[in-house]
Amino acid sequence: MKGVCVDISEKENAICRKRNKEEGLEHLVSCPGELSCFETGLEANSYDLVTSQDALMHCGKERYRAIKEAARILKPGGFMSFTDPMQSNTADPQVLRDTGVLQRIHLDDMGSPDSYTKFAKEHGMKLHCWEDRTWCLMNHYGTVQKYKCWSKGPNSVASLTMKELYESTTDKSDQTFIVYDDERI
Repeated sequence: MKGVCVDISEKENAICRKRNKEEGLEHLVSCPGELSCFETGLEANSYDLVTSQDALMHCGKERYRAIKEAARILKPGGFMSFTDPMQSNTADPQVLRDTGVLQRIHLDDMGSPDSYTKFAKEHGMKLHCWEDRTWCLMNHYGTVQKYKCWSKGPNSVASLTMKELYESTTDKSDQTFIVYDDERI
């Protein structure tokens, strides 16, 4: 069994090849070059597992295309497993815009557990398990000292620490671990 690294960044692919060589993993993981998660060019129904770590969010409004491609290359009965910072199912997108969260990560929106589950279901996968890892956000973004939070009042700006921002919202972003399995068994 051999894994394939899919990344559109020439720089990240070079790092992957270097690490594979240093760790003696070249026979287990190939890094063929710049591949898109939307159209990998990999053979359909050929992989037991597709994984992604905090990358799907960067697909923006086209996250569904990455899920579609994962479903395409998975063997019947295969699994897709990923982590991704995401908004809660009930988060108000306007709050994410107003607080600067989306601007900081250069996105118009974030995925949610419900949106990823919908995309997966549309492509023949079902939710196998989901783990809410909201508690990881403080560690994940712990190096960010302050957020500027714009309120609706004229010229009012408040600086909040990550902890204050997190504790001041009822709809917090979820760092999640999701596994979908292919229903085509």
